[in-house]
Amino acid sequence: MPGEAAASGLVERIKESDASTPATADGSQASAAPKRRPGAELDLNTARLLCSTTDVAMHGFTDGELQDHVARLTTFMESADQMLHHWTKQRDSATEDKKAFEEVINNLVKHAQKIRK
Repeated sequence: MPGEAAASGLVERIKESDASTPATADGSQASAAPKRRPGAELDLNTARLLCSTTDVAMHGFTDGELQDHVARLTTFMESADQMLHHWTKQRDSATEDKKAFEEVINNLVKHAQKIRK
């Protein structure tokens, strides 16, 4: 059963991991220094201002100002995309961990029921 392999692999990683260095969802060791999450510098107020620029205002921009505005929008979109990718990966990892732990719990319940009989 594929779920059992994932669950047993997770259990082995937990058993083997050092108590002072917690394992992450993908099995790698978490670093001691906190990681800066992608998009932490994402400023929603600035984004709102950039996106609310009206057509009338843009018609008044010079070519340089318009190119600068587009560059800032592009940079913001890339940062937002990185943040989306990061949180989607975190959610998927948490979902996999949840399934693996549920499988471990189910196996423990089945084993306990066998022992009682």
